[in-house]
Amino acid sequence: MDVSFLQINNSFAGQNYLPYSAAILTSYFKTFSPAANEYSFKPFIYKRDSVNNLLSVSEGSKVIVLSLYAWNSRLSLSFAKTYKSLHPDSFIIVGGPSVPDDSESFLRSNPFIDIALHNEGEVAFKKTLEIYASSKDFTLVPSASFIKDNIFFKTENAPRIKDLSQITSPFLSGSLDKLISSNTDEKWIGLWETNRGCPFTCTYCDWGSATGSKQMGIFPEERLKEEMEWFSHHSIEYIFCCDANFGMFKRDPELARMVGVIKEKTGFPHALSVQNTKNSTERSYETQKILCDYGLNKGVTLSMQTLSDDVLKNIKRSNIKLNSYFELQKRFIKDGVPTYSDLILALPGETYASFLSGMCNLIESGQHSRIQFNNLSILPNAEMAKESYRKQFGIKTVISDIVNMHGTLLYEEESTREKQELVIETKSLTPQDWRRVRSICWLTAFLYFNKIAQVPIAICNGLLGVPLYKIIDILMNVNSKKYPHFSSIIKRLDQEALKISNGGAEYIHSKEWLNIYWPLDEYLFIQHVVDEKFELFYSELKKILTETVKESNPEINSFYGEDSIYEIIQESCYLNNWLLNIPGEISKNEIQTSWNIGEAYISRINGRFNELSKNVTKNKYRLIKKGNFDSFDSWLQNVVWYGNKRGDYLNNFESI
Repeated sequence: MDVSFLQINNSFAGQNYLPYSAAILTSYFKTFSPAANEYSFKPFIYKRDSVNNLLSVSEGSKVIVLSLYAWNSRLSLSFAKTYKSLHPDSFIIVGGPSVPDDSESFLRSNPFIDIALHNEGEVAFKKTLEIYASSKDFTLVPSASFIKDNIFFKTENAPRIKDLSQITSPFLSGSLDKLISSNTDEKWIGLWETNRGCPFTCTYCDWGSATGSKQMGIFPEERLKEEMEWFSHHSIEYIFCCDANFGMFKRDPELARMVGVIKEKTGFPHALSVQNTKNSTERSYETQKILCDYGLNKGVTLSMQTLSDDVLKNIKRSNIKLNSYFELQKRFIKDGVPTYSDLILALPGETYASFLSGMCNLIESGQHSRIQFNNLSILPNAEMAKESYRKQFGIKTVISDIVNMHGTLLYEEESTREKQELVIETKSLTPQDWRRVRSICWLTAFLYFNKIAQVPIAICNGLLGVPLYKIIDILMNVNSKKYPHFSSIIKRLDQEALKISNGGAEYIHSKEWLNIYWPLDEYLFIQHVVDEKFELFYSELKKILTETVKESNPEINSFYGEDSIYEIIQESCYLNNWLLNIPGEISKNEIQTSWNIGEAYISRINGRFNELSKNVTKNKYRLIKKGNFDSFDSWLQNVVWYGNKRGDYLNNFESI
């Protein structure tokens, strides 16, 4: 019998993910099942396409297998429904994290599905195909649910696989070789598991619930080395580690070093992206430091999600010790390793004030590289999806299209557009507050993390003593008549936040700018470059910040004097503008300032507080350009997109 296995992923930067789940399930089945000779597997279907094209490549298959994720469920199910209508005797199997654990309603809403598999898939998938080829008594399949004669059945979950060496490698078994050799033009992204499971049970995540216990399994080290050599042999540049907590185990630093050695020897992989362990340990620090030393990781992600202790309790993320994270951040800064943080909007218990305070605290404690601000969405099997939890915290949502940040626009029928459930209100966060928080996140990213105004803001905050929350509050409430340009920016932020809260897409598409979806902060940055708005931008900014310093810190104002304060902020804006890494010729390779703005800025973002001083003989700086761009598209891709975590928005400089 022919089998078609669909694990549809989205393309990223013209690259496609290898269908890891499809390969590991089929390789396990082929290795251990006596029924392996009963089935012939067609080439895996791994990328998004029209339903008609999917039907064409699946034609003749007796069995259809779907791996359901948030980014492919509606397309996959639409295809399966159509396929079943054309081939009523076909057998449809579904699995993956978007299959609800409480599946009766799901199965009755999708009657074309013959069986749904839950939790770890290897044993259940193997048993399903064996039973389908023999008795068809699916009550014998563990971790399964199905409807027969209008009766819903749910079987007992299979025990977790304790010894992961039993699971056949999808790479070393050859399950992906034909796919790669048949698609020589593809640039692949590899998916790699070194351990399985998550001991944490964060309520917004389904990783811990998916594995069903705190039990963690590890794959053999020798196998992992051979798999990484396989990636290298196939010139796969980018590897995404699927572990929930890389850096948790004693061996993880050595695994990181092993990947680095292979990269040094062969040139591949170029990068290894990992989900850092969610508890802060010395081992975590060592692991991340090794990855950065080998150039495998451009920085370390410290997933904070929130800086409120109460919110951390509400989401059952008490494993995080905030002070430990701050210490880690300081250590990485000292070692010259950039860190990035995540914050999630609208977590239960978060207020406008607590979010703003937490964000500002995170920046003031040393996070000057990037904060990724994520909208909270509900996953089917997360605790947050339960009605009791929603009611407890007053969670209200809106359904919106899923569009991928930096993803390509796909013209599809409504039935195949992927949807998500976004949280836009809780008991502690009104819809108006949600919009304001969303706007503040964009504004902070636009000004501070896109580096457009990081120099003057860092100077005002760190050296002129103005609280960051005060700076942001004033910028969010500028006088529209006095500062029309900034006012128009704030208005645009609110409009986009309102659009999302009404079910609009999270990102903005631009056909002219790489034909992809941009986060609003990046979109505004590009718009300022294209429309040549920076002169107007800095003209208003220096006036706003000067007023802010005078209002917020009279003592500093008295210490330096009004004229000096204005001069410091003016020169900070001047330096920032000069450093912007934008297309076109740089008018000046060297500049000079009266105040030591350059040294003061660098000291601030490196965790020091050098005093501001005025030099009669002037401070001279030479520009060190980051990258050469042969086209505007090249700049868009390498600076605005790829560079947003590498700090490429600003060129380097040196004192002369």
